[in-house]
Amino acid sequence: PMALRRLPPEIWERIIDCLYGQYHTLQICTQVCRNWRRQSLQLLPEKVRMRSRDDVLEFSMQRGHHWKGPRKVRIYGGSRDDEQQPVPHLSVFLAMLAGRWTRLQDLKIFNAVLRPQDLSYDVFHDLASGFSFLTGLRLENVTLPSIVTFRRLLSSLPKLRRLRCWPVDF
Repeated sequence: PMALRRLPPEIWERIIDCLYGQYHTLQICTQVCRNWRRQSLQLLPEKVRMRSRDDVLEFSMQRGHHWKGPRKVRIYGGSRDDEQQPVPHLSVFLAMLAGRWTRLQDLKIFNAVLRPQDLSYDVFHDLASGFSFLTGLRLENVTLPSIVTFRRLLSSLPKLRRLRCWPVDF
């Protein structure tokens, strides 16, 4: 019988490059060996931006159910600094990815109006149970319904160490 020959590292790098977007598979590749880890980590996003419900659905449905997620998520309302828009996709993000994106450390919300209908009890429950490991929260150009809502938001993040709010209105 013929002995199996080892493939050169350049071939493995090309194969791993073809896995772009298959986050669960890339995550598994990071555990095979040092070379695969380096190459695979380059293809896994550290930061994800979500501007709509469709962005949330794309990441939750098409990116593999076992991918542990990025380290940072940015949720956008308006696209310009002077434009605030509602972020109903925040509650969709929390509901669909709670408990699945366990690598997530920082949540940033920009140019957003958090309306009462977007902040049901479930939103705070999803934060407390599915994202309890968050250590950073940044609210930039955000309007909340009340100071009580702000308190509930902070209370649902027990490991929060970094908080940046600028400007935040109630």
